[in-house]
Amino acid sequence: MNWSSFINENLYFARMQLDQMSQADSKPKQIAAETAAILFLERAYYGFLNELAHKRRIKETVADIEDLESRLGIESAEVRALKLLAAEGKWLEQLLSLIQRCRQPRKEVRPEDSRVIAVSSGTGDTVDLNTLLAAMKQSFEELRETSTEW
Repeated sequence: MNWSSFINENLYFARMQLDQMSQADSKPKQIAAETAAILFLERAYYGFLNELAHKRRIKETVADIEDLESRLGIESAEVRALKLLAAEGKWLEQLLSLIQRCRQPRKEVRPEDSRVIAVSSGTGDTVDLNTLLAAMKQSFEELRETSTEW
């Protein structure tokens, strides 16, 4: 499997989990689907970083944007774009915040919030995972289209 297939597979799995989350008939099922969706989105992002590295002939896998940048030796247009997406309020910043939140014990959620496909980023903001998924797909496509190396 190549990185592009890995990314697409994980984006698809995230979509499946979001669908499960919206249909969950219990809070534990909703939490499980939410967490799985976030982790599949993380895997897709990780795959995209490695797709960029592979296209630049970097054989080792990269763990994050800083690792990619250090292995490139320069700040590429793709790295600059990803850093902008990691700025406050952008989808990548939201995703990274959600990933951090997934690694911590969960806070209690009010019962009236149980049917919303939106989660707290930990900063007080609410993140709609469907919107985040769409933004990721769009960004990946745009970066692929504008990449000077492809």
